[in-house]
Amino acid sequence: MRVAIFVVLMLCIGLNLTGCASSSSVLSLPSYTPVGLNLTQKEISINSITDTRANKSIIATITDSKGSVEHSVIMAEDLKQTFAKALQMELKSSNAILGGQNPSIVDIEIIEFSANLSGYSGQNLQGKSKLKIKIKNGDTIITKTISQPQSKYTPLPRVSAFQPFITDMLNDMVRVTTRAILAAN
Repeated sequence: MRVAIFVVLMLCIGLNLTGCASSSSVLSLPSYTPVGLNLTQKEISINSITDTRANKSIIATITDSKGSVEHSVIMAEDLKQTFAKALQMELKSSNAILGGQNPSIVDIEIIEFSANLSGYSGQNLQGKSKLKIKIKNGDTIITKTISQPQSKYTPLPRVSAFQPFITDMLNDMVRVTTRAILAAN
């Protein structure tokens, strides 16, 4: 009996010392709905989309007042694939011709996409997204960096607050990227 109590006690102490007390959740986003931005028709070829974020699995965290992670959120789908699918839908609905005879060649790098929820006051839910877009049109190369910080207040630090917030961040990123690609000459 003493051995069992000792083992349980050591296991509990070990979990607290190694930081295993934090938890994680999986976030599923709804399918993207294109808005159709009514931009000038242009031939586009998406050559590549790369995700160079340091941590590709975690997209959101809930932290305590000291900044320690209490909860991590990962996406059910791959961010790069989700973004690529949504961007393609938005480009098509915004008069872009995917492919064509002489398309602009587009390479996109996802540099940052994360959110954090901390505390109970002010703009306690904050997110950052950052992309680099390289558009090659003939011999001309245009590079654009898009950074979209967002914040809002949520009354309780719950994982459910991330679903609409991350969805809005992704939708904004897709629409701004579509505008940037179709406006480039």
